[in-house]
Amino acid sequence: MIIGALMAAAMSTAMPAPGALPADIHPDSMSRLPVIDRASLDAEGQRVYDAIRGSNPSIGKTGPSAVTMYSAGVAEQDQAAMALQRFGRQERAIESAPG
Repeated sequence: MIIGALMAAAMSTAMPAPGALPADIHPDSMSRLPVIDRASLDAEGQRVYDAIRGSNPSIGKTGPSAVTMYSAGVAEQDQAAMALQRFGRQERAIESAPG
């Protein structure tokens, strides 16, 4: 009984209020990294950014693709690996994306 009470007290102080984000989390990206600004990228980064986002502006704001876009080379390889896993294609996903 004492252990249960101690665990409940510890959890109540460690858990943020429902809906509240920790101070180091950006609300727009839901991560510690802010949403990447296309204008801040070099030409190669913008090419990869455009290929990943395509016509869907919600892609790349949160989740793994948002983090990988901080490195164009990582993002490009990640997209290629996902295309291979999902569709069995071995070509580079970025090169085949409309842009």
